[in-house]
Amino acid sequence: MILDQFPPIDEFYARYWGKRPFIVKGAIAAPLFERFIDGDGLAALSMEEDVRARLITTKENSGELEWACEHGPFSEEVFAHLGEENWSLLVQNVEQYHVETAELLNCFSFAPRWLVDDIMISYSARGGSVGPHTDSYHVFLVQGIGKRQWKVGNAPAYKNDLAEDLEFRVFKDGFDGTEYTIEIGDVLYIPPHFAHEGTTLDTAMTFSVGFLGPKLSELFIEYGQFLEQLGEDANPRYSGDGLTPQSQNAALSDTARQDIKHDMNAALSAPAFSEWLAHYFSSPTHCGVDDMDDMDAGANAIDADALINRLSSGEVLIRNHYVRCVFVDGTHPSLSIYGRKIDIASVAPKAVRTILNADEISQAAVNKNDNGVINLLVDLYNHDAFAFDRQSPLRPCNSLKICAISPCSPLSCPT
Repeated sequence: MILDQFPPIDEFYARYWGKRPFIVKGAIAAPLFERFIDGDGLAALSMEEDVRARLITTKENSGELEWACEHGPFSEEVFAHLGEENWSLLVQNVEQYHVETAELLNCFSFAPRWLVDDIMISYSARGGSVGPHTDSYHVFLVQGIGKRQWKVGNAPAYKNDLAEDLEFRVFKDGFDGTEYTIEIGDVLYIPPHFAHEGTTLDTAMTFSVGFLGPKLSELFIEYGQFLEQLGEDANPRYSGDGLTPQSQNAALSDTARQDIKHDMNAALSAPAFSEWLAHYFSSPTHCGVDDMDDMDAGANAIDADALINRLSSGEVLIRNHYVRCVFVDGTHPSLSIYGRKIDIASVAPKAVRTILNADEISQAAVNKNDNGVINLLVDLYNHDAFAFDRQSPLRPCNSLKICAISPCSPLSCPT
């Protein structure tokens, strides 16, 4: 289904989100892509030890395609021998390494930002493809340079035979669907479990904005670990109070089962649950505990007076879209940035929402006598959610050394 523009929010969630694919032609202005990472920068990222990157190649053998997948980090020699056809370089979490590319997230503010997994970018030569497959998550495929032909399934596909002996999921026999040609600025939305296959017609870059929900088992495990850190008051032991003779020996009575269920429900209704949700969905998807320590407010931290002075002088706070920031509204509101709890006790939930939805904040939008809002802005600034000047290059993981990469491009260097 081809649309002239993104559907209104109500229609998007009622008719499309998780239900049917659509294409918006020219949804994103072509000049915006000039700010995003290019193919050379993407190749340079794929050489870094801590960056998740894959190289997928295809070749024809007796009339059938053979697929191969290699994981990074890669070397310049690998790129020098790739050739001009049938390969795709895929790099994950690019928004965490390239500040300007993270601005693409702002185009999808109507979607649940707290479910964003990453921006994965593929740079592919003519014929490049990752094969026919489905994903268990929502994805917006944004076409940058070049052209790609996409085939999209007409209905969810839950059961398909997969090709054997492959590290990634590719259908053995293809699927039924509709074909589209996508050019720069076009956006293709694929709901979970809809089969799709993209093939590069001209050297292309595709920006995949993925929205991935956790498994229920992951939620239970992570919440349990969070409660463990809070201590016994938030994590009481089941004591077996109120047991009856029906629970003797090996029998776990209905009364005991209900008591345990009640304790678990009480934990899910406690204020700690909202705090954990904000913590969980704001935590980075690619950094370890040691790396998160670097995300605390550092030497560039400012106080309330300094923030007011800078706003009064005409400076504007600008949202850093790469920062994972989650606000849980409701009975027990909670705000977290990169898994760090932010105090919002003295700020009205409406004000918190307004601030977090803003791309820019100037003096005119702030009451300097509202200490709660001022202190919130200070916290947001000191944790990089907003900045007076965008910070680039971004290195959120302490092991990443983008600045050490040779300026000679691996995709354009002479062999």
